[in-house]
Formats: sequence, C-alpha cells, structure tokens
Amino acid sequence: MRKYGLLVCLILAVTAFSAAARQGSFLDSLTFITVPSQVDAIQRVVAGDIDMHGYQVTGGTVALLDQNNIPYNKAFSGYRGLLFNPADYSSDGRFNPLADQVICQAVQKLVDRDLWAAEYLVGNALPMYSPILPTDAVYPAIIVEATKTKIAFAFDEALALQMINDRMLALGAVKNGAGNWTMVNAVSGATYVIEVVGTIRVSDERWQMGDYFCDQLEKAGFTTRRIYGGGGDLYNYWGLSIPSDLTWNFYTEGWGSSGISLTSASTWAQMYTDITGGGFPYDDMTPAWCDATFGEGFYEAAQDIYVGNYDSAEARLELFRLCESLAREFPTHIWSWNNASAYMIPEGISVIHDLAAGTFIHNFVTHSLRYVDADGAPILGGHMVVSNQEFLVNAINPIDGSNWTYDFMFMRPTQDFPINSHPHTGIPIPHMVESAAIQVLTGKPVIIDSTTVDDGWCTLEFVDSIAVPGDAWSDWDAANQVFIPASVVYPGGVTDAASKVTITYPAWLLDGSVVWHDGSPLSLADLVCGMIVGFPFDQAKPESAIYDQYRVSDYETGMSTFRGLRIVQVEPQLIVEIYDSAISLYAETIAQGQAGILWPQSQAQSYTPSWHQLAVGYYTEAAGLGAFGSAKATDLGVDWISYIDGPQLQILLGNLGTATFENFLPYAPTLGQYVTTAEIVDRYQNLSEFAAKYGHLWIGTGPMILSQVDTLAGITVLENNPDYFYPAGHYLGRGFDVVGIPAVVASGPDTVDIGTEAVFNVAITLDGEAYPVGNIKNVIYLLIDAQGQIAYDGAGTIVGDGAARVTLTAAQTATLTAGANRLEVVVVVKTVVLPGQTSVSFTTL
Repeated sequence: MRKYGLLVCLILAVTAFSAAARQGSFLDSLTFITVPSQVDAIQRVVAGDIDMHGYQVTGGTVALLDQNNIPYNKAFSGYRGLLFNPADYSSDGRFNPLADQVICQAVQKLVDRDLWAAEYLVGNALPMYSPILPTDAVYPAIIVEATKTKIAFAFDEALALQMINDRMLALGAVKNGAGNWTMVNAVSGATYVIEVVGTIRVSDERWQMGDYFCDQLEKAGFTTRRIYGGGGDLYNYWGLSIPSDLTWNFYTEGWGSSGISLTSASTWAQMYTDITGGGFPYDDMTPAWCDATFGEGFYEAAQDIYVGNYDSAEARLELFRLCESLAREFPTHIWSWNNASAYMIPEGISVIHDLAAGTFIHNFVTHSLRYVDADGAPILGGHMVVSNQEFLVNAINPIDGSNWTYDFMFMRPTQDFPINSHPHTGIPIPHMVESAAIQVLTGKPVIIDSTTVDDGWCTLEFVDSIAVPGDAWSDWDAANQVFIPASVVYPGGVTDAASKVTITYPAWLLDGSVVWHDGSPLSLADLVCGMIVGFPFDQAKPESAIYDQYRVSDYETGMSTFRGLRIVQVEPQLIVEIYDSAISLYAETIAQGQAGILWPQSQAQSYTPSWHQLAVGYYTEAAGLGAFGSAKATDLGVDWISYIDGPQLQILLGNLGTATFENFLPYAPTLGQYVTTAEIVDRYQNLSEFAAKYGHLWIGTGPMILSQVDTLAGITVLENNPDYFYPAGHYLGRGFDVVGIPAVVASGPDTVDIGTEAVFNVAITLDGEAYPVGNIKNVIYLLIDAQGQIAYDGAGTIVGDGAARVTLTAAQTATLTAGANRLEVVVVVKTVVLPGQTSVSFTTL
C-alpha cells in the first residue's frame, strides 16, 4: 500500500479476505480530499500521494491516464449544458435576450457542438441536443423526433446571427457606435447597453464552453460579462438568486447520474418544470409558466411521464415526442455534450463500475470498493485516499440538502435504499426488500424482465379490477398530524386504481439487525416518518410547522396518482400494500418506486432520515432559525440547514439538547403508535453520544460512517460500519464486472443509383467476437437525405450472430435526390442499456 502525507492517522493491519469475518465495507476507512484539477489529481496518483481520483476524468486529460498506464472504465455519466435565466425582464426594466423565444432558437444554431466534443473533450463525448441522451433506453424509440431536434439545432452561424439581428430590431433594439445592442429601459426610459452575464465553471471544459458562448454572443452584438468560479461559489451567485434580479443570464450547468434509468421518467419534469422540487430556476417553472413558454400540454405531458400516467407503451412514447417537440420551439437550455468519461481503477484496486454513474455515485460502490492482491483476490482492511473535485457545495441535510455529485460521493456510502439498480442494465435489484408482488389492470403496458423472473423476487399479475381498502392511508392531516384514510379522501370509493404493489420486507429489517450509525435500531416509526416528510405530505400543507411552498408541486404530482398505502402486517415481517392510478413500463420499476414511499427517504434528494435526526432540524425550521430547502431559506433570509458544519450545526446541537429535555417526538399523534417513551430517551442519548464522538449529526444505516469533516481542508473521512447487516463482498460474484456494450460497424455501397435497391451490412461485435444473436433486441435505422432531413426510418433485419442488414428498397431510393446521404444505425441489446451506434455515408446519383 502507498503512504500518504495527509493529516489523517490511518494505520491498521490489512488481512486476507474472509466474508464471514467482517460486516460492512472491505475498507477500514475511506478519505476524500479536495483536488479541483483533474491533472493535479492524476499526478498525485502517479506520485503515490493518493490512491485514486474518484471523480470523472474528461476530455484530453484521459490521455494522461493512458500515458501513465492507469487502467480506467468508461461511463456516459455526466452531461453539460447552458442553463438560461427564465426571467424575460429584470424588476428594474432590463431585457434578458436569453428568455426570448426567437433568440433562444437562434443561439442553439450559434454553437458548434461537434467542435466542443472534438476539441474540448478530444472525442471523449457525444454531442447533445436535448436532455434525452443517445445512451438513454428510450432514445431508440424516439429517435426520429430526437433527430429532428438535432437537425433543427445544427450549427449555422450565419443564419443564427441573422435571426438574432432581425429579432433585436423587431424588439426595438439599436446598435450603438461600438456595434453593441442598446435598448430603452422599460421602467426608467433611459437607454442602456444590453449585457449578458455568464456564470462559468472553471473546473473542467465548461470554462471553454462558457467563453466560447460569450464570444459568439459578442459576434451577435451583445456585451458580455463573465463571472468565473467553482460550483459552490457560483451556486451562491445564481442558484440562490431571485430570477428578476437578473444578476446572471446563463450558467454552465453540469449533471451526473446515480445509476441507469430504464424509463427516463424524470428527465422532462426535472429539467423544465417545478415537479421534482429543485431549487431556482426550476421552482419558477410552474404549470402556467410552462404553458406560456413551451405551449399547452407540455407540463401535463412531463408530469404524466414522471408519474406513469398512460395507457399504452405507444402513448408513453407520444408524451416523450410531445415534450421533445415543444421544448425545441422554446429551448431554455443549450444541451452541449454527454461525457464519455474515464473513471480510473488503478492497479491493486477493484470496484463495481456503473455505466451511467461511474465509480463513486452508485449504491454498490462501498459494497465493492477494495484493495486486491496480484491475483485479484480481495484484501480485507486498509485506508484508501480518494480525490474529489469539489467539497460541500451545498448544505447537507436529510430532507432537502445538496444534490451535487461531489457531495453524494461521501454521502452515498452512509445510506441504504430498499431497491437498487443493476449497474449495466438498470434492472432493479432488491436490497432491503424480500419480495414484491405487482398487480396491474389487464391491458396496461407493463412487462417484467426475464432475469427478474428467474430471480423470483418480483412477480407480475394482470387483474380486471383493483379495490383500495377504506383504511389505507391516502392523505395527511397536518393540523392533527394523522393520516387520512381512503374512505374519507374518496367517500365514493377509488375507481381508477391501476396498480397494487405488495412489498414484503425481510424479517430482519425491524428485529434490531439494522441500526442507525448512532446505534439506534431501525424501526417502523422511521419508515412512517419517512412517508410523512418524504412523500412529501407534511411540508406541502400550510398547517405544518415546516410548510414549504416549494414542496407543494412534489405533493401535487404524487397525489395526482397515489391512492393509498396500507400496512398489512408488522410481525413476523412487515408487509405493505401501495395503490396507485399510474404504472411504469416495468414491474420492477413500479416496485422500486413504491418501495420508497414507506421508507426513511426524502423524495427531494433521496436521503435517508431517521425520525430523531429529523426532529432536531424540525425544531430549527419551526422556530424560523433555518430551513431544510434552499429556496425557502432564501425567501426567509435564514440559513440552509446543515447537519455537518457551520452555524446551523451549532443550532441543531442546541435543539438536540432541547429535544432530549422535552422527549420530543415529531408527529406524535401518528408516530406515538410505534415509539415508546424509553425509545425516545434512548434515541436522543444515542444521537448525543454520536455527535460528541464524531462532531456532526449525519447518520444513516449504510456500510460506512461519516467519521470526520474538515471543512477548511476540504476533507471527509468515512470509516467501516462494523454493525452493518450485510457482510463485505455481498454484491461480488453477480456478473457486475462484465460489460457488454456492442461495437457496431456498417458497410455498403459508396454510390447508389436513384431508383435501385441498396443493401448495407451491419457487424455487431464484443471484444472482437460476434455478438450472440439471442442478446440482440433490434436494429433501427434512419436515412438522412442530401437536404439534411429524415427521409426514412425503420427496422433492420437481424440475420445471425453479430450480423444485421438494412435494405433500402428501390421505391425508397427513387424519392431521393442526387447528393450525399447518411444512414444511421442503432443496435439495442439485452445485456446493457447502452445501444451500439454507427453511421455510413453514400452518394446518390
């Protein structure tokens, strides 16, 4: 093992691996240090100062890994864009050109995405035109509409500049002697120079992207001002602002993933509406704003996709197509590129790799991260030091805290969720669930994966009707702090329930085997409390002491389909029924979504709060001394609650003392049914002892405990959780190390006579071997003609192992004109969610 010059004492023995000898993680400790530069991080790995860089390596920096013989895996894990401020005018009368429909369309054509991917990312990226990525499972099914967006936003600088010039003149703008656009202020009447303010990240290629965009805007006659900084600094500048203050016009946004999404259900809702409860500017994207901006039907379609409100697979795809087409008319983002990022796995280290999340964001990382010997066998113990690009970007709290990838890197190992996702296929895998029985109405477009059927944990049954019991919990009475039964919420009975999910939890879940990091056993009260604040029920009600107007849209979205939850039994093991009027394409994703309702899980950011951990923050927000959510904190002029550092932590620690003295139980009329007075005393005593030992209040049930936080030094340290209920290595040996992304090559004639048949052969391989025909789902093609438009699309023919064929008929080529054409081919396989893609060009004569 390497030695390190860090101010962390990490010296313990390393022993041979024995699964029975250890619970939790393989490692004794995992330390994250902050190294903003990817180059510096790689150099420190080479020098032996640290073990590995935990964040993605992008663009030309990937070459440094090759030069230094550092192994890595690729993941399409991060994507970048330019987010526009949606306020069209400031409160003092200044115009925001990036909130104008025509200019938003024009600037899409003003940027060269191919240049960005080729030069800034050195080919380690895919150009991106909408939030539906070419690597998303839904992409092949909507490829025609997605390609229309790609064609509409193709780089055409001359046309873009003309569109901007014509629009600005139509708006009454005039260029001054310096060639800069001026306008008469709508409030003061004074003439002013229009300024576009860009907030530009400097930690990666977004620096170049932001500067390029400003340069292009200046070509169009706009004056620009560039504000550079890291994620945290810039978030305080733009993310906590009031839109109409117009302190910024665009932000160089970046997004990551915690795993593969089979359905892309949240994409449109998250990026263009207030549905998923994000901070500014998303909390301003209300139904009225969306209808006015994108057109009537967009918000409803995004919501229907999110909650699963559709009657057929084709109806679902139509919703995606509608969102794609409407967002194309008024694009409020410039989507730039999808990183083909490298995640280093240095010699002597092994970890499960997720094709979407990379190394340190997915839920299997701490179950698999380990040192290995020369034969690849796990080594038990050790102290690994990993660099992170940024640190504590936002406040850390268990309800509505940071959603930054950098912060998730040290939070994920402390947490657990009922159902995780396969790192290559996205198929849900039970983690703290024994089984799920799914009933859906006959005719609903729901399927179940064959591997799930083989595993037997999830079953799917079609039924003619679903009755919701009258005693099921269907809503929340915040004034009296009790659930409202279905018989009251729906006095005429529920007539539209489309799914019933019966979740059976393992007997060990609530028998004391699962404990919070402070030693408190996980209880039914934690699960029920998670439903109260996580749905969110309580925060969405004005009667609540912690009411947050920015959580109302989440509540309304959930309630649009949620019909009730019923606890069937608690002993000998917990069984729960959940009723809903919506569905998902897969039985497993229905189970995964519904299992998170009765669970200590915040739907805002997928954190796991215990009831007593929540209580100290509840006190703080109820007293007006802080707020769980950033938007509410900004409105009230108070701090965003943090459980691990800063002044808010001191307030929380004081409230812990008050809660202990008062034996405070949040939502006592409901939680009091599951909590004894003795448990209340024990819980606060445990949390107090934990805080005294570790200096913070962040607890979970995961395989590692957050043991040190050094805000000034940018260091977090995690230690193994010896009381974890799964042994080290629980997820090894399940085939997660085999990645089967196909390589695809198409070949055919260089020239085609108009009116004759043309045959193109498609070779599909994996590591040089023919891809098994049984693992190939389908082959899709698009023909782009000499005018750059979609002439035809359809399905190719699979002819055997590693072989397919696309045939353009004589009738099809007869409609083409002379010139260059392009055939795009997408191959969808069963073993990984990422399709293989290629293209081949030919000339028609």
